Amino acid sequence: MNAPSIIGARDGTRLAVHEVGTGPALLCIPGGPGRASAYLENLGGLDATHTLQLLDNRGSGDSELPGDRGSLAFPRLADDIEDVRLALSLDPADVLGHSAGCPVALLHAARYPDAVRKLVLVTPSGRPFGWAADDL
Repeated sequence: MNAPSIIGARDGTRLAVHEVGTGPALLCIPGGPGRASAYLENLGGLDATHTLQLLDNRGSGDSELPGDRGSLAFPRLADDIEDVRLALSLDPADVLGHSAGCPVALLHAARYPDAVRKLVLVTPSGRPFGWAADDL
């Protein structure tokens, strides 16, 4: 993986974004929670048709761990997506969330509906919203 781009969030936290592949941009939000984006690799070959913008959420991977640990909660992570989207000039963005990244991506889309062109949720978890686990 190449050296990441470093983007400043609105609160000054430095966020790392790794770029992989060629084609239209796809902003990718990893799960975990608290897991760096490296595990997403090339999303099963999706980098052949898309430029994957793999975000290391604050406190993970090459992104800064902020002094305010309260800012690690998923509502703040949703604002980080918007800060990254603006810095990368993705207007609007195609966004992919995986696992615990799904509620973050979903909240971002709800807060900034004009900022998202397409939203893909891969193995979403509803736990942050209080949804009961199921067998799916």
